[in-house]
Amino acid sequence: MKQAYSIVNSKLLITNLNHCIKRPKLFWTKKFLWCIYAVTIFVLTGFVFYMVLYPQKNLFDTISLGAVFATLGSTLVSIASLLCNKYYDEFISCRDIFKSELSTQEIKLTWIFLKKQEVIRKSKNEYVSYQASNPKVIFQLGVMNLSIEVPVQKKDFYELGLLKKILKMKISKKIYVTYLLNYTDSVMESGLYIWECIYHILCNALFYILYRDLIITGTIFFVSGLIITFLYPIIF
Repeated sequence: MKQAYSIVNSKLLITNLNHCIKRPKLFWTKKFLWCIYAVTIFVLTGFVFYMVLYPQKNLFDTISLGAVFATLGSTLVSIASLLCNKYYDEFISCRDIFKSELSTQEIKLTWIFLKKQEVIRKSKNEYVSYQASNPKVIFQLGVMNLSIEVPVQKKDFYELGLLKKILKMKISKKIYVTYLLNYTDSVMESGLYIWECIYHILCNALFYILYRDLIITGTIFFVSGLIITFLYPIIF
């Protein structure tokens, strides 16, 4: 009989290098996409102002339409903020349960002030690189296993990465439960609780970052509405 899962603790990997490592491309790609997104909303806002207000060229109508965009943006920010806080609180709760109640070993969480990856210059041609890894849970699925890295703080939240893990767990759940019932000596509740806890950690992290993105979107709507309101009478 086998165990249904195993836990690999977080680690700090330190490496000596003879060259400097640049930031991951993902970081710059995400920043670039957000810039394109913000510019697109600004351009679309200007287009709406132009199509609606160009025949009248009325300052009162301009201010009214700007107020509509500002109200839309502030409403999105308010609603998304409430939901964002809700899902982050649930994420923290599930993470703490996993760390203190469900795990049979002491889980070390990476410190919030520690970057995921950093390079420090040691001398002219020498560098020291450190990389922090999160704890992992490896679920046994029979002839194969499913390794899930557990997010422990906000800087671990990436939309595509979280969605990929959630889909993997969703697809593999029936296989895992079957293996849990028939081939392991783990207590059924323990193995199932770990699975559900990790799944909810991932889901709450994903919903948090999606609503955080909605807050940013609402802020862009708010700011673009104000800017176009002031610029429209000058330009047109």
